[in-house]
Formats: sequence, structure tokens, C-alpha cells
Amino acid sequence: MRLLQGEDRYLRWVLTSATDYLNSVATGSTYAAISADDLGNVLIPTTRRTDQHAIANILDRETAQIDELIGKQNALIELLGERRGATIDRTLREIDGQLVPLRYVADMVTVGIVVTPSKWYADEGIIALRGTNVKPDAIDLDDVVRLTKEGHLLHSKSILRAGDVVIVRTGQAGAAAVVPPELDGINAIDLLIVHPGQRLLGEFLVMYMNSPACQERTTASQVGSIQGHFNVGSLNAMQIPLIPVARQQQIVSQWKVASAEIDLLISRARRFIELAKERRAALITAAVTGKIDVRGAA
Repeated sequence: MRLLQGEDRYLRWVLTSATDYLNSVATGSTYAAISADDLGNVLIPTTRRTDQHAIANILDRETAQIDELIGKQNALIELLGERRGATIDRTLREIDGQLVPLRYVADMVTVGIVVTPSKWYADEGIIALRGTNVKPDAIDLDDVVRLTKEGHLLHSKSILRAGDVVIVRTGQAGAAAVVPPELDGINAIDLLIVHPGQRLLGEFLVMYMNSPACQERTTASQVGSIQGHFNVGSLNAMQIPLIPVARQQQIVSQWKVASAEIDLLISRARRFIELAKERRAALITAAVTGKIDVRGAA
């Protein structure tokens, strides 16, 4: 049967409400996909055509308002991020210290597993961080891979210690984070790794790497014709202020105080977006399952 315009919109909202089911049955090693049978198994509520039109109209209107609010919160997060970055740059400009290559102050700069890391993947084993797990000043453990014990021990050069700094090579190149104590002893795949040593504070390096000014230099240092890489050589040569560790700690502490309010506002905006998305999904489900009186709502 050919669907009319109102029914087309209604069907789109029904399929949107079935996203969780469709994701659960999707298969594929590279790109998850659903089959025609999977799509055919989606239950379509039997609803009068006039009610379908009403449901589609309600959802078009209400979700547009929610999406507008989400868009404004995302714009706010972007502005706050720019303000946060400007605060870092302003703090770093006030440092009075000689600039030297990172290799002069760091104990070691190396790289994680780059040759066929998937050969050592295991369902259970040692966590191995990848570029997708490292954000500016944060480590995200969603979607981590694990290595067999054998693979982990064979790549001892990339075993991480608490206080090490991990830096993204490809993608959001230059994004850096400190390895926390609870992740001591895990491994790393295709990440730059810095063992700070006695002359460099890991948190200071992370603050420096994540500054907008340093990010611009990192982008300029990338090599590769298709997707640039920030490599060990570029990181070793990166200029960093030569100042005592005590002064580094003082600068980091000042920066944390200055950024705390901005970080709180960003956290609240992200929470608002999360709740708005939950509200959007609940509204769609309620409408297509008949839990909203569309005659009264209309």
C-alpha cells in the first residue's frame, strides 16, 4: 500500500521509536546493518489515519522545540570551551621561562602498539587505550579494547604507568590526558606516551598540550597525505617552557581554580542535553504507542 504524506511521517516516527531494537539486531564487523527481515519485524501500531496525522503533527512540533533547545545548549558548550581555551592561553602567556624541546625535560617519549594490534585482542584481558578513548584532560573508557596477557607483555614498551601522559596521534591529534592511578598497568594502541620524569609534571604537560595555541602547532606538525599523524619526532621537538616543577604545580593549581566554574557550566549544559534527549525519546514512544491522547493534544 502506498503511504500518504501524513502516514509517511507517522511511519518515520514509529521507526525512530524502534531505534533500540534495530540497533540490537544490527550485525556487521565494520558497519552495523539491519536486514529487510529485521525491519519487517518492527511492530507498527494499528492507528486510524486521522490519528496518525495528529501524532505526526505533535511530534514534528514538539521535537523541533526540543531540538532547538539542544542546539542552543551545544552552542553554549562550544562558547564555554572557547572561553576555557582562552583562559589556558592567557595563563601560559604569563609564564616567564626558556622554551626547550620536550625531549630535554621528559624521561621518555614513545608510541603505543602500531603493528597489527588486533592480533592480540581478547574479550577478557588487559585494557588498551586507543585514540577514541582520550579526550582533552579526560580518559573515556567506553568502547575500550582488551589484549591477551601475552600480547600485553610482548608490548611492554607501551605499558602505562600512573602519571604518564597519553596523547592522540590521529583524529583529535594532540588531545592529552594523564593516566590516573586506577589505570596503572594498562596498555596503549597508536597513542603517543610521555613518561614525565622528575623535571616535568604530567598535569602541566596536559594543560600545555590542550591549549588552543599548542593545538594549532600540533595541527601544523601533522604528517600524512590523507589523514595526518602527530608523530614521536614532532612531539619530541615541541617547545615547552623550562620552569621548576614547583612552579608547574602552582600554574596547574591556578588554572584549575580558574576553569572550575566554566567546567561546572559545561557539565550542566551536557546534563541538560542528556535529559532533553531522554525526554525526546520518551515523547516519541508515548505518542506512537497511544499513551498520549492525540485528540486532546491536537
